[in-house]
Amino acid sequence: MTRLATTLLFAAALNACTGADSEALRGELTWGHEVRSFCPAGSDDCYWIVPATDDLRERFRELGSADEPYTPVCVVLSGTLDAESPRDGFAADYEGLFKATAVSTCED
Repeated sequence: MTRLATTLLFAAALNACTGADSEALRGELTWGHEVRSFCPAGSDDCYWIVPATDDLRERFRELGSADEPYTPVCVVLSGTLDAESPRDGFAADYEGLFKATAVSTCED
């Protein structure tokens, strides 16, 4: 029950992130050939990342390969959660999709 409540609160927070005044969420980005995940701080859930643009996809690649592929990187992401769309392949192993619209590192 606690996990469901946490997920619902997280989903509500993400849905609020769609406007110009959107909040940014801090968490861990893991990027590599078979992994494109975002795990928000304070949540046990992780989401498959769907970048909104090709430039954003390239930025994720740069962040993910700064040290080694698959090394978690602290980021601040904006976007929306999609737990309803069907997922296949590697994305099927995650709680949902995170449609990312902006990213910065925790140090920025």
